[in-house]
Amino acid sequence: MPAAPDFTLTDTKGDPHRLSAYRGRVVVINFWSVWCAPCRREMPAMQRAWEQLRDQQVLILAVNFQDKAEQVAQFFSAIPVSFPVLLGGDQAMLKEWSVQGLPTTYVIDPQGRLRYRVVGEYHWDQAAALETLLALRKSVAGSPAR
Repeated sequence: MPAAPDFTLTDTKGDPHRLSAYRGRVVVINFWSVWCAPCRREMPAMQRAWEQLRDQQVLILAVNFQDKAEQVAQFFSAIPVSFPVLLGGDQAMLKEWSVQGLPTTYVIDPQGRLRYRVVGEYHWDQAAALETLLALRKSVAGSPAR
């Protein structure tokens, strides 16, 4: 499994997030944009998943593609979420991550490897998805889930 490309982006509160800093945790990275209708439909399910996973060593990061901060703020005033929303996703980043369309979501294992890719809208709060994400916490060879 290939390593996930590292990045550092700033969230809507101005805090930086470096992907490699989350090594040891499962990270769900969702690429999205305000104009994307499937992204709009998917966000509430991501929030419900986050509410169940945030204390379980699973992190959700929503990486916005090319929207202005004001547009992102307006989007989330209608669809509030409490997981980090990162600004600054651009064409080069989407190319590096092989994103062909939005939404595209990647699941990164605790070693920083790309484990899953979901293209299109997905119900992240369904039991099978939650179980898959929680099972990945144990994928660190020879060490217990953290």
